Amino acid sequence: MTAQVALVVAEWCPVRPSAKELWRNLRKEVDFHYDEIDIASPLGEKLVAESNILSVPTATIDGSVAFVGVPERNEAIRRVTKG
Repeated sequence: MTAQVALVVAEWCPVRPSAKELWRNLRKEVDFHYDEIDIASPLGEKLVAESNILSVPTATIDGSVAFVGVPERNEAIRRVTKG
C-alpha cells in the first residue's frame, strides 16, 4: 500500500519552504501520495482539530502525526516506505 503524506503548513511559517522542498524532492524518489494543506483552509482546520496539531509544519503519514518541523531525509524515507 502506498503511503499518504499530508504536510500541514501555514503561509506565515518561515520553515514552510524547507519542509515543502524536502517532501517534494522525496516524492521524486519514493512513491507516495502527497498533499500540502494550509491550516487556514477548511481541511486544514479539520486536520488540526482531529490530529491535535500544535505546530507547523507537521507531516502526517497515513493519518497519524509523523514529524513536526523538517525531518531528517533518511528518516522520512524510512517512515514513508515503512522500512
